[in-house]
Parts: sequence; structure tokens; C-alpha cells
Amino acid sequence: MPKALASVQSGTIRLWEIPSAKLKIVPL
Repeated sequence: MPKALASVQSGTIRLWEIPSAKLKIVPL
């Protein structure tokens, strides 16, 4: 997996940590 893609996914996961905790939705 390219570093850019990995960083984007990790960034997305971080951004969705709180919303997913409230909505109980796991980001793809």
C-alpha cells in the first residue's frame, strides 16, 4: 500500500473516530 494512501486512510479513520463512536458506524 502506497504511503500516501495509507496516510489518507489513517487520517480518515482519525477524523471518523468520534463520529463513528456516536453513530456506531465503521468507516470503510
